[in-house]
Amino acid sequence: MARYRYLFAVLLLIAGGLLLYGRLPASESSKEDVSGLLAQIEKQSGTSILIGDPAAMKVGGSQQSVASLLPGVSLEPVSRDHLQPTLEGIAKSLSLYPDHLFARLCPAIILASHIKFDGVDGGGTDGPNFIVLVSNADYDQKTNFDTARLGVHHEFSSIIWQRQPTIAMRWGLLMPPGWQPDPTAAAAIGQYGKSDPAPETGILTAYGATSTENDFNTYAETTVSDPERMRKLAAATPIVATKLSLLMEAYIATDPGFRVMFEKLGYKT
Repeated sequence: MARYRYLFAVLLLIAGGLLLYGRLPASESSKEDVSGLLAQIEKQSGTSILIGDPAAMKVGGSQQSVASLLPGVSLEPVSRDHLQPTLEGIAKSLSLYPDHLFARLCPAIILASHIKFDGVDGGGTDGPNFIVLVSNADYDQKTNFDTARLGVHHEFSSIIWQRQPTIAMRWGLLMPPGWQPDPTAAAAIGQYGKSDPAPETGILTAYGATSTENDFNTYAETTVSDPERMRKLAAATPIVATKLSLLMEAYIATDPGFRVMFEKLGYKT
């Protein structure tokens, strides 16, 4: 079964190519900054940021390694160099989840220099109780920051998706008549950056149109990272309002603490 939640490829390219002006040589002070950020994130959010060989990592008492829990996905270890923008993006997003709420469902975020699906680079993936985000020294600082900032919400929403057994069916009923998912991972990634569907379809992006889960992911990403935009979309388009309501219902059913988060973001639950 194709698992398109692996395919978060947002912001890997900016203005048609990788902008390398943001790359700076690593220094001892920057490595110290990384160590400080890692400790700060774990203290404030309860979530550990793991760096190393995914084949040797285990999360939450699992007897299986991270790599073994992601069949068909190739993960390459990340270097500590150039991690600061990624960690800053993660910290910014985790600050929106109160009272270690994120960590209760996702105790670890793994960083990888490459996440590949059938040889195609993606920006993130998820496991049963962890997410993986790309942080690549060849990407400029803004790309690494934004990929992490948006990827936290995007990939975490798949953990919610996994825990709500009826969400796939209910979300599928809200897709446009005649809609079909993309057949392969490569095809789904290839939709990134293409023109967005018409608002009345209720699908926010071309990438979101590739599967019901990817649509749910893009809704979650926008709902948490850009609530003003989401509220405007929901006010203007009934199908968007219905999907937003269903998304919040799924989160709150998973943990009632999400009600507080959504209300702080300005939503009525």
